[in-house]
Amino acid sequence: MNPTRNNPFLIGAILLGALMSPVAASAQDAPKPTKTLLAETDYPPGYKTSVLRTEIPANAQAPMHQHPGIESGYILEGGGTLSIQGMPAKEMKPGMTTIVNPGTPHWFKNGPHKTVIVSTYVVEKDKPMMKVLKP
Repeated sequence: MNPTRNNPFLIGAILLGALMSPVAASAQDAPKPTKTLLAETDYPPGYKTSVLRTEIPANAQAPMHQHPGIESGYILEGGGTLSIQGMPAKEMKPGMTTIVNPGTPHWFKNGPHKTVIVSTYVVEKDKPMMKVLKP
């Protein structure tokens, strides 16, 4: 089975990478985040569980978005500000983790250095992994 074919999770991850751009650079010159799928399984029933490594360029920002399932993340290096709707913004540093509940709007503003995050997503199967929201 080709894990990239018709995979709504991977499509969502690619969309997230395409939507993130450094604040000070033009879109053409902006380094892009890179995502690496580390593991994936169709479990629990009706869901897809995926583990990704994401490298985010310095000063990049993810748009406000939500997922149709739970997201947990662990900062390996770098850091930035995580904003989750209904909660105070949180400065994330290496070794810190977070869990975002399904359907909860959130966004991430990277700091001045590259950030590396390992995230686990448990999202409803056959739904887009991410939905970008208007601010």
